[in-house]
Amino acid sequence: MSGMKAAAVGDALYEFLTSRRNPALFAGAGVGMRAGLPSWSELIEHLATVADSYDSLTAQLIRKRLQDGHFLNAAVVYKSCPEIPVGEKYRQIAMPFHAPPDSSRLRPLVTLPFSAIFTTNYDRSIHDAYAASFGRVPLTVELGDPTMKNAPFLADFYVARVHGRVEVPESLVLDEDDYHRTERDEAYFDLLRHAFTRYSCLFVGFSFIDPAINRILQVIENRLAPNFPAFHAALLPADADGHLTARLTALNIQVLEYDPATAHAALWTGVSRAAHQFTATEKADRPRAVFPLGAVQPFLATSYARAKMGQELQPLRDTVVEGMILGILAQAHDAVTMEALSAEFRKLLGLPQDQVSIIVSRRVAALSQRGWCMVVGDSVTSIAVGGNALQDDIQVLVEGVANRLLVREQLAITPVMSSQISGCIEDALLIRGWDLVLQP
Repeated sequence: MSGMKAAAVGDALYEFLTSRRNPALFAGAGVGMRAGLPSWSELIEHLATVADSYDSLTAQLIRKRLQDGHFLNAAVVYKSCPEIPVGEKYRQIAMPFHAPPDSSRLRPLVTLPFSAIFTTNYDRSIHDAYAASFGRVPLTVELGDPTMKNAPFLADFYVARVHGRVEVPESLVLDEDDYHRTERDEAYFDLLRHAFTRYSCLFVGFSFIDPAINRILQVIENRLAPNFPAFHAALLPADADGHLTARLTALNIQVLEYDPATAHAALWTGVSRAAHQFTATEKADRPRAVFPLGAVQPFLATSYARAKMGQELQPLRDTVVEGMILGILAQAHDAVTMEALSAEFRKLLGLPQDQVSIIVSRRVAALSQRGWCMVVGDSVTSIAVGGNALQDDIQVLVEGVANRLLVREQLAITPVMSSQISGCIEDALLIRGWDLVLQP
């Protein structure tokens, strides 16, 4: 069987972790199976066995759907069986994932210095392995929980279960209705967009297009592609489903194939080899994720100036985008073609080209109509926008904080403290503006 052997897998992992921006693990069912948990097929067979006790026809239909590879339809049949009590349905769905038989087998994987771990699995095997390795539980992000909404603002390491958690069986994403529910959840999409545009994700534990990875890839295709950022990779067995390999390749996700012989020994031995190349300090004190706020820092002032100039009501997102466009034009000191303007905007935000072109053309038209830029043919020229409005108003806020500290805490701030407060306020404005720009 072709594919990388253990040493090559270890080297590939080390190279990924040391060369990619904000390296993150994206773990699939194969990772849970390493800890002794069931595969998709085994889970559906378990549900068929449960149904046998209540309605043999339902069990037969579940097995038929399983045989045809229709996992989601099989789950629909199970969940729609009226003879099984609702509480028992969900208890049995979660039951196989409650107690991972051997989470310790994941310790080499979770000690690799990833900036974050995203997983489509429901169980706690990753959390348990991390706690056993470092003596502390990881920060967690959960579907249907406020933690998911806040995740794009986290820079510290965390583990995100994007398709539900076993502790809350009703949260598990298992059938078609569940996946449609996630597609309507903006916090879910925001997290995936953040993961795939701000981290370099390494897919591990996928070998065929199961429902979980299928829906993740659909999100990428429908809302992030084309021109998806080409800094992700996937470790796949050499005998992986060709459809999965082709789909990942089409999305600019680098496919690294390993020898799947002897229960994927090359993968897991390679993981252990890579783990040995990092010191205990590098594993435990992994660096905080770094997001490209610095790249858009120069445009905060023009965005703020644009907000103060306008008299009409409009979405704040449009105001931020217009401010960035005015900033790009001001930096150019000359006319800029629409193509060059879109290219610069895309470089800053990492959005797909078709989205960038639409955003830029609409906002340039609005700015031109107001007389804040001039369009001649395909060229755009800035009409002066600026001033010190941002710094002036931030200073007002700093003085307000200083006065409150003096009144409430009897603390007089020093010039150093004043500078730090100013920086915190500016960072808060920048992060919020960045979040608004990236909204679909």
